[in-house]
Amino acid sequence: WEGSSYRWNEEGTEALLLDGALHQTYTVDAPTGITQHTHYFPAREECGQCHTRAAGFVLGVRTGQLNRGGQIQAWMDAGLFIGGTPHDGALAHLPSPNDVGAPVSRRARAYLDVNCAHCHQPTHFTRAGLDLRYDTDLEHTGLLAPPTLGDLGVISAQLLTPGAPQLSILYRRILDTGSQRMPPLATAVVDTQAVTILAGWIEQLLRTTSVDTEDMASPGSFHLDLP
Repeated sequence: WEGSSYRWNEEGTEALLLDGALHQTYTVDAPTGITQHTHYFPAREECGQCHTRAAGFVLGVRTGQLNRGGQIQAWMDAGLFIGGTPHDGALAHLPSPNDVGAPVSRRARAYLDVNCAHCHQPTHFTRAGLDLRYDTDLEHTGLLAPPTLGDLGVISAQLLTPGAPQLSILYRRILDTGSQRMPPLATAVVDTQAVTILAGWIEQLLRTTSVDTEDMASPGSFHLDLP
């Protein structure tokens, strides 16, 4: 696999292949009003930072993300698969962040899986040593530990501090708009919906000496001992 960046022409009729990285400023009609946004087009050699071998190179085209509204069945009916597939209910499914009927814990873990786990999983080397895949029990994610790549000025920082989003480096990194931001590449706008979901999840993880509940652990149960 090789990655490439394309930029639409002014007329919006053709996308042009870029030779390298590029910053382009656009006027955007945002929810908060008309604003100027500088978009970053990654260079070819940067694409592999997210489109990793561990994640299968192509991001998003995964059962858990596509399994909604009969999408997989529609593709099956269109003859896009070789052989049959299980019924939608038997396939992996990641809850939408908009699904307020799903526990906030599951929506938070789905966000981390989609936006972070392509790098942060055991089969892809990162210095952080995390496993943020959806089905990984919280106690095995590596989040319940001090940060190894900077504490962002937080005293006694943890990657995830149960009950305290502002003391959690995981939470603070998605709020950052500078060099400490995660995801680190081609992102410039804080995802306010994700911020709310992650804060709600972390606040659920109360400071108790014995935590064993599906809603709090998400997506499976875990046992957490805190000093």
